[in-house]
Amino acid sequence: MPVGSVIVRNGEVIGVGRNRVNSDTDPTAHAEVDAIRDAGCDGSVLGSRYVDFANAGGQVYGEFSVERLMGLTDRALDIETGAQLEGCGKLRHDWLAGSGS
Repeated sequence: MPVGSVIVRNGEVIGVGRNRVNSDTDPTAHAEVDAIRDAGCDGSVLGSRYVDFANAGGQVYGEFSVERLMGLTDRALDIETGAQLEGCGKLRHDWLAGSGS
């Protein structure tokens, strides 16, 4: 699934990530974690969450959450969600409509 993440501080991109879970066979290589690793910052703003679009189709990932994943790393992380919910929803809808997945 094409998922990306960008971390911006004061208008400057400081970290980018993409979903590499399957390509790298790394269960922690989600886009937001990849971007956090790239930026080395202490917080994350999520445009949307998987649960926001669970009824839009696609693969079901079960009980995955960023909080649960970060709990496994024993590291604190500030998370803000829903920053671009409408825009992310349109991107997901367009991708699903074009790919048939």
